[in-house]
Amino acid sequence: EHIKKHSVLVQEIGRRLEKKHRDWCECRPILLTNENEFASASLGLNDNRSHSLVLSARGRGWVPNCKHSNGEFGPLLDVLQSGWPAIIVVCQDLGACRTADFLYKASGKHVTTVVWFKKGVQKAAAFCAVLVKVMQMCHVRNKSTKDMVSELGAFEEVQDFLGCEGLEGKNFGIFPSLGDSPVWNEKRGAEPVERREVQPKTKHLPAQAAEKLNVHPGDIVLLDRLIRDIRSALIDGGGRIHLGGSPGRARLVAYQACSYFLYQSKFDWVVRLRSREDFSKYGSVCGDALVWVDVCATLLECVGELRDMITEASDMVVVLTNDSEEETSKVAEELMKLTNEDGDTFDGCKWVEVPDLEGSRASVEASALHEEIRMVGWSDKELDRLAASPDMLEDLASTLQEMLPCHSWGAGASPVAGWVPIAGLFVDDEAVLARVCISDVGYLNRLRDMMLQGHFNTQLADKTRNRSLGQTGETASVEIKADLTHFAETYEEGMCLLEDLTEHQKSRLDEYYKAWDACGGNLHVKAPAGAGKTFVGLRLMTDVLLPKGGNARSEARVLLVAGEEGMALF
Repeated sequence: EHIKKHSVLVQEIGRRLEKKHRDWCECRPILLTNENEFASASLGLNDNRSHSLVLSARGRGWVPNCKHSNGEFGPLLDVLQSGWPAIIVVCQDLGACRTADFLYKASGKHVTTVVWFKKGVQKAAAFCAVLVKVMQMCHVRNKSTKDMVSELGAFEEVQDFLGCEGLEGKNFGIFPSLGDSPVWNEKRGAEPVERREVQPKTKHLPAQAAEKLNVHPGDIVLLDRLIRDIRSALIDGGGRIHLGGSPGRARLVAYQACSYFLYQSKFDWVVRLRSREDFSKYGSVCGDALVWVDVCATLLECVGELRDMITEASDMVVVLTNDSEEETSKVAEELMKLTNEDGDTFDGCKWVEVPDLEGSRASVEASALHEEIRMVGWSDKELDRLAASPDMLEDLASTLQEMLPCHSWGAGASPVAGWVPIAGLFVDDEAVLARVCISDVGYLNRLRDMMLQGHFNTQLADKTRNRSLGQTGETASVEIKADLTHFAETYEEGMCLLEDLTEHQKSRLDEYYKAWDACGGNLHVKAPAGAGKTFVGLRLMTDVLLPKGGNARSEARVLLVAGEEGMALF
């Protein structure tokens, strides 16, 4: 979903530049791309086509499975070694100054001017106005850093973009190049804005609403594995991947994986085949293709053609799913075992088992899957070293993963192997923020109890008290702890995000309402700890106090009886 939103934002920036700033852009062409991989997006730097570079992100730090020695920016730095842009603009909500300083020093300080804003790009109009002002200012010679910062802070466009006035050094700043001011490589007559839409030549990915929006926390590990398997199959010249087990979750994970590759340049085709009509239109794909074959009753009539397609095009990557019917399961298994054109056994096959967790945890929207923990008490030296060391950040992530409460998937369900509750670490100006995966209201409440009862800070202090600050042997003298005020604020936001009932809870409440309409009666909610019993009770209360019409009922009364004070307060 983030990649799709980014693509829409890039398109809007292009329209805005052409409409409002066409005269300025006419001899200073701008390349826009929705590519989300640094290496591919910055290839133009190699032949000096790109004069400037804009980076927009939530923050920079550690993310799972990033193995580059320079962390997240490693692929970008590899490309920049053959030619740095004259201007870099960093737009980050967290740690913008540290990222700018890192890039400025990596450039050698004599080539690139780096301007930073403590704000990610969210609105095209505000960003385009700021970009033009930054470019114009950076090309004026003989100005001191102080004058440049003062001039930048005085622009109304900058104040509108940041939503505040002044505060240079906190919300924005400049690292000026020690060399000559940059010079435009003017290309008159060229299109002012070139859009490089990174998407396949053909895409056909129909899906139901549940496949697009609902994500089970356990799917994150499966999705990560599937994406890596698809990449490996592409490198190896083709492959087949069968998602067995729970049909519903298998389709959900397959849809998310295919959506991921829609906005990357790796495949020319990304299609889903689930009917005769689909096969008639897209059954002759060629080149680098990702084909999701969803074997169901509507696809059985063209099984023969499917066999021929998979046998002849052994270089494509095929993802197979099927429903719970015995016939479709047999067809999917047969397609996996097909030999190649020469009759040799095809060895590029992988079977992935998708466990059924729906009975214990229904899906939630992806936007509700995260909570932030802000850790304070670091010295500037520690933060600098953390920002520059992916290994130190990975050690911190491992420490937090050991401390955080376990996800309980409900009665009869075991946790998913390899589950990673930390989605990322971001080094900010005065703190480190951990982005934690949240499975449901129950897990959020267990995390709340751990915070408010002091267990998290006690464990964090014990595990980080004697941490080393590098080769000097210096140790930390300040105790690291979680910012409880920040946690309380984000906890409230998280509870609002998780206000929608899960599908399982909705079905049970619907049963109760039908029984109530028929003959009345009481409701006894039974479920494992953390499954959301109190949450269901709260929904019943709000339905009484604020019916679907939206007008509060002044005569309505609700009595909440709790065995503990905390149950009444939270």
